[in-house]
Amino acid sequence: MLGALALFAGLLPTQASASDGVYQPGSIDVPEGKAVIVLYRAFKLTGAAWPHRMFIDGKEVVGLKSRFYTSIVVSPGAHRVSVWPEDNVWHVALDLVAADGQVSFVRYLPGQISLDPGYGSRPSLTEVPASEAEPDIAKRKYRMQAPDILEIGSADVPAVPPQEVTP
Repeated sequence: MLGALALFAGLLPTQASASDGVYQPGSIDVPEGKAVIVLYRAFKLTGAAWPHRMFIDGKEVVGLKSRFYTSIVVSPGAHRVSVWPEDNVWHVALDLVAADGQVSFVRYLPGQISLDPGYGSRPSLTEVPASEAEPDIAKRKYRMQAPDILEIGSADVPAVPPQEVTP
């Protein structure tokens, strides 16, 4: 029993300070002539142990961990955010318009797998207003996860070296 409690406790988020990469409202700088998409993954025990593959415009940008966020610089305009490849049964997508000089927030809530028809839930992607997303991310102490690609554009800019804050 104690072993199970210790395992469960290891899945709970740890307290962290701003220097540990915890999100601070208003902390994302948007380069001139660009927009930023912030992806954050809500905690759900199902699937919490592994990263989920996130895409913008068909390019894999990060294997996002539970209770982490990442930010990707994009050109202003229409973009498609998705989780898992299109041929995966858990694939979902969200179309959004990223405005010049603005930060768009996308919350990812993993689904719950069930082998029984009618049970479980589909994963979801939701565009969330900054006024709701920023306090939520900060309150829950989401930490920054370095993306695989820093910028989506004519020449994708890879993140080198990846710098990730670990709990």
